[in-house]
Amino acid sequence: MPRTKALRDSVLERTEVLDRVKALSLLPDGMHVTTAMVAAYFEVAERAINRMAPGRADSERLAGPAGRRARTI
Repeated sequence: MPRTKALRDSVLERTEVLDRVKALSLLPDGMHVTTAMVAAYFEVAERAINRMAPGRADSERLAGPAGRRARTI
């Protein structure tokens, strides 16, 4: 927060960043999102999200057959 009243007053009208704030949609469990949902939120392609989260494929590989079964149930 700006320390002086004059400085606070000078930035009072700068609310454009607030216009970009939006809610992140969640899955019905209220905790998880899909890659598509995150991409829509950030207004980027899904492949951009996939490039930023490369560890997901590794964790699925390490989960083995039990992990694959859990995802299909």
